[in-house]
Amino acid sequence: MEPIRVLHVIGTMNRGGAETLLMEIYRHIDRTKIQFEFLVISYDDGCGVFDEEIEVLGGKLNYFRTRFYKNPFKYYRELNEFFKNNNYYAAVHGHLYKMSGFAIRAAKKNGISVAIAHSHIAFPHTSFLRKFSDLMGLSQIRRYTDFYFGCSEEALILLAGKKQTRQPQYILNNAIDCPKFKFDEDKRQKIRTELGITDNTLLIGCVARFTYQKNHELLIKIFDGVNKINKDCMLVMAGTGGRVRLIEDMIKERHLESKAILLGIREDIPDIMSACDVFLLPSRYEGLGIVYIEAQANGLPCVMTRDLVPAEADVGAGLVTRVGLDESPEVWAKAVIAAWEKGRLSPDIAQKAVVDAGYDINKVAEWLQEFYLTQHRIAEKT
Repeated sequence: MEPIRVLHVIGTMNRGGAETLLMEIYRHIDRTKIQFEFLVISYDDGCGVFDEEIEVLGGKLNYFRTRFYKNPFKYYRELNEFFKNNNYYAAVHGHLYKMSGFAIRAAKKNGISVAIAHSHIAFPHTSFLRKFSDLMGLSQIRRYTDFYFGCSEEALILLAGKKQTRQPQYILNNAIDCPKFKFDEDKRQKIRTELGITDNTLLIGCVARFTYQKNHELLIKIFDGVNKINKDCMLVMAGTGGRVRLIEDMIKERHLESKAILLGIREDIPDIMSACDVFLLPSRYEGLGIVYIEAQANGLPCVMTRDLVPAEADVGAGLVTRVGLDESPEVWAKAVIAAWEKGRLSPDIAQKAVVDAGYDINKVAEWLQEFYLTQHRIAEKT
């Protein structure tokens, strides 16, 4: 029997939170029962880092390059044409916040039975164009979607609204492969040796795209403050993005070139976390922040933003310190030092805390697999 096919509407399949979650689910579902396809809404000709693996796993990538902002009518028309020619999906699962509404509308218009709008964000867009497109997309979601998913309560409310909608709503935890992130002393020593970092050096780590949301500008200011308290410190940043040059300039202005290392895109994030002593990410907002869950699974003390990162990002293991964005970099720096002095959590306790908080990828993949299959069976009967 052929597996049912679910289409995920998403951006380029790089190492973002939503994309990483999707890949973990894809690796852990029974692909003899369900196969994933991807409608990649991307405005450049580049491929994602996960594209090759998707094809190896039996998936299919469909690239959609038309820009909504340049020609919304063409955008509508070409989406409709895509689903007219590809209406065999058991479900379409949109991950583009309110912009998912356009694909959901086209899918439902062309006979696809199940449409899911999934929110991975907990902060509204502010630019006029994004507000306009969000308003249009949300109107399509409210009319055509069948289910709302969110990575946190705040993310779900931002998409579905505070009032109860007629469509069912679910929190789908941004789960991880916990054993992959378990602390490893050998990997710690290997990475620190490669980077020329001694055992006693305070190593602060950050894993995030270089975007406005992730707030690397404040990160550098905080690290500068840490360096003034403790000269024996280093900062490693994994990721890439449009603000790399800005951050490089900030590092040079503060004469931190010998202490702040930009690693780019890395395949060995769990090893890097094992090498670190504190995880620091002062985001301006998060839907959840899956990287915080990964860091806690590693037993790393985490310093994150107060109020603007959902409560669900703390698994309750005592590893999280929250500081407000209105606080000075010096206050953040003292919080980092205090987290370091508190130390990391033992590997087994850290792993158990993450699993107990509901972030085990095996359980989440199993739940979502059964959800897709159940909805497919219901649709076939109607």
